Amino acid sequence: MRIRALALAGLTALLLTACGGDSDSSDGGSGGSVSDVAASQAAADRSGPQIVGAAADALEQADAFRMQGSMVIEPGPAEVDLHVQGSDLVGSFVFGGQTVRIIALDGAVYMQAPASFWTDQGAPAAMASRLGGTWVMSPAEEGSEFAEFSVASVAEELRSPSDGATVAEEAVATSLDGLPVWEIRDSVGSVMHVAAEGEPYPLQITKTGAEAGVMRLSEFGTVAPIEPPADFLDLSDLAG
Repeated sequence: MRIRALALAGLTALLLTACGGDSDSSDGGSGGSVSDVAASQAAADRSGPQIVGAAADALEQADAFRMQGSMVIEPGPAEVDLHVQGSDLVGSFVFGGQTVRIIALDGAVYMQAPASFWTDQGAPAAMASRLGGTWVMSPAEEGSEFAEFSVASVAEELRSPSDGATVAEEAVATSLDGLPVWEIRDSVGSVMHVAAEGEPYPLQITKTGAEAGVMRLSEFGTVAPIEPPADFLDLSDLAG
C-alpha cells in the first residue's frame, strides 16, 4: 500500500512555491494608507527584489509563523492551518470533507485522519477502520519531503523561487486589512504583500491557476511546544 499522505511531495512543492498568481488587495488596493514619501522611498531605495529579500530575512529571523489559507492539491481544494517552527510544524488540512491533523517533528511525520482518508489511500477496509482516528507515523520515504518544509526552506523559496520567476522592480504601496503593505508581483503573476511598517514580514502570498491558493502568514516568532503524539502506530510496520 502506497500512502499518498495528502500528496506530501506535491503539497510541499505547492507550499514552497505559493508566491504566485493574480490577487486583489483585500481593501481594493487604493494605496492611500501609505504616504507619498514612503512610496517614493520604496521606488528609489526599496525595489521589489529588495523588499522580498528583506521579507525572507525577517521570516528566517522570526523562525516561526502561522500559515492559514486555501490551496488546490490533488484531488481538489484544501484548507490549511499550520504552525511552522524551525523545521517542525503542527496543524491540519481539510479537503474532501476530511480533516487530517499533522505533526512533523525531528524528521518524523505523524497524521491523524478518519477511516475514509485511509480508504482513499488504498488501505483495506479492516486496516482503514483500525487507522481511523488514530495517530500514525508515516514511513520515512513517504514523509521525508514534507518533513523538509521549514521556516528556512520557505525563506529560501522567497529569495530564489523554484519556478524561476523573477520579481518585478516596482513595489506598489497599498494596504491589507487596513495595514500599510508593499505589493510585489513577479514574472508569472505572483503577488506578495509585505508589511511596510515594523518588520517586513510577508503577510499574504497568492497563486492562481492549476495550483491556486491564498496563504496568510501571522504569529511571527511565536514559539509553542510541539510534542509527538503520546500514542501512535508505525505505518511502516502495518504496511508490511
